[in-house]
Amino acid sequence: MLLEGPRFLEDCLGSPCRSMIDFVLVSSAPSRKAGEVARLALGSEVPTFELSPELLEGISQTQHSQGIVAVCRTPDVPGSAIEAACFVLALDAVADPGNVGTIIRSAAAFGIDVVVMGKGSACPFTPKVTRASAGANLLVPLIEKVDLASFLAGCRERGLSLVGASARAESHGRDLPEPPLVLVAGSEPGGLSAGVSSMLDRFVPVEMRPGIDSLNVAVSASILMHDIARSCGRIPGDASTGKGASR
Repeated sequence: MLLEGPRFLEDCLGSPCRSMIDFVLVSSAPSRKAGEVARLALGSEVPTFELSPELLEGISQTQHSQGIVAVCRTPDVPGSAIEAACFVLALDAVADPGNVGTIIRSAAAFGIDVVVMGKGSACPFTPKVTRASAGANLLVPLIEKVDLASFLAGCRERGLSLVGASARAESHGRDLPEPPLVLVAGSEPGGLSAGVSSMLDRFVPVEMRPGIDSLNVAVSASILMHDIARSCGRIPGDASTGKGASR
C-alpha cells in the first residue's frame, strides 16, 4: 500500500508502524517539509530513493503528488490478537472508502482492539481509505472479507456480547454496554443486514435532538466507540462528569 504526504509519513516514522515501511520515494525537487521527512526516513534507516517529479507524479495515487510516498506492507493480524480482543468493531457491508477510513481512524483513537470488515465492506488498504484514516490503517489490526455470521458466532462462544448500532434503538442513556463486546455498524442507507441483526444481543443508538433521522455511519460509529471507550476507562474522561479520567 502507498502512504502519501509528508504529514502522514512523519507520523508513521515516529510510531511502531515504521517497521511496515519497505522504502520511501521522494521528489528530486521536494517541498521543504517533504525534504525534512525524507531526511527523517534516512535517519531511521528506511531505504529512501530520489525520483524526478514527473516519475513520482505517475506513481502517486492522489490528484497532485505531495512530493513523498512510502511503500508499506499490509500488516498481518495474528490469530492470538483476535482471540485476545475484547473490544471489537465489525462493519457490515460498509462500502464507502471514506467512511471506512474515518471509522478506522476513530478506532485507533479510541483503543479498539480489532476492526473486522464484513463481506461487502471497502478494502481497508486502498489509497482512499489510507487518506481518510490518516495512515491509521497501519496502527489498528484489520481483518477483511469476513463472514460476519460465523465471526459473530465465534465471538459469542468466547463470551463477547454482540451490540448493534441502530438509529431505531431505544435511548441507552448512561446504560452503555461494556467490553468484552463486538460493536457492529451497518452500511448506509440500509443499516444492519437482517441476518446480522438477528444475532445481536442488543442495540444502541446515538442520542440526537428531534428532527434528525440518522447520522452518517462513520459519525455514529465514532460517537459510540468514544462513549463506550470512555465509560470503561480506555480513554481519559469520566462519562458521568465529563471531567478527566478517574481510572
